[in-house]
Amino acid sequence: MKKFKKTWIVIVALLLVVVVGVVGVRIAKSLVGGKTSSVSVDLGDSDFHSLRHRRQAAKVAKRYFGWNFGGCKMLTLRYPGDEMAAEEQEFAKTHGMDEVIIFKAKYVVIKDNETDQKGHVHEEYQFIIGRKGLHWKHLDHGY
Repeated sequence: MKKFKKTWIVIVALLLVVVVGVVGVRIAKSLVGGKTSSVSVDLGDSDFHSLRHRRQAAKVAKRYFGWNFGGCKMLTLRYPGDEMAAEEQEFAKTHGMDEVIIFKAKYVVIKDNETDQKGHVHEEYQFIIGRKGLHWKHLDHGY
């Protein structure tokens, strides 16, 4: 009976640590991460990528922005149709991916940082998202 009670206490303590950790990470992200809560997403049309895959890849792009673009706010994220299909296929081939989707984003700097001043707007900024099997991940970003 005592062993069962100790095991139960350890399990509850571990769950508490996990919950506190998740809450802490979410709070930290909201304080320092890039803002994506009101971004306008346009998934466009495609003969190469399913709507489901475009949705999944867009989530990855937004998540990456949220974690890595502190002091910035994403305004739009769009799939520009299949105009970049050749680049996507080449990127997939060179990076060993099953599929690559390139999004274009517009974002504004909302807090001065080392490289940009508040108010500077970046347009047509690319986020390159790749899929291997069922797993989507950020591959690159930039102009």
